[in-house]
Amino acid sequence: CKYIQRIVKDTGRVGVYYGDMGIDTWGEGRWLEELTGKKVMCMTAQVLLNALRHGVIFFETVALLVFDEAHHATKSHPFNSIMREFYFPARKAKSPLPRIFGMTASPIKVKCATEQFPFCIKSIQTIQVNLQARVVVVNNASQEAVDACIAKPDEFIIKYAPGEAVPQSDPDVED
Repeated sequence: CKYIQRIVKDTGRVGVYYGDMGIDTWGEGRWLEELTGKKVMCMTAQVLLNALRHGVIFFETVALLVFDEAHHATKSHPFNSIMREFYFPARKAKSPLPRIFGMTASPIKVKCATEQFPFCIKSIQTIQVNLQARVVVVNNASQEAVDACIAKPDEFIIKYAPGEAVPQSDPDVED
């Protein structure tokens, strides 16, 4: 949300909402005041789910849903509840649907050994079905473009002799 606020020139058009703001006690008037004039609303999935359930945000007014950590879109997670309770019924009713962008660095919640491969495929397929999405990965050809945008840490190797004590902290490294 902070990144979006930085790049949107009129920050008054970006709303940020999370549970610790006391949102659960807001009435319709407060929500109307908050949402008026907003073009971008950043909120936790649970806040969006509650706002949809209480009718303070209408699903057909949502143009884009961005799900960060999309691998959580399973079982009773709010991502999945939003899809089951609002997206699928809207699609069935042929109502306007938002675009969905889900992202995760770890589409599978476990390390997949060869014998677990069918489970791993099933996990990816579950996310695709639940979010009505397809998994897209970075291929080697575009890895250079991705690498150009990522800050690389400075790496160094410190060798210790067998039995030599390893220091608890390095004075040259900031905590």
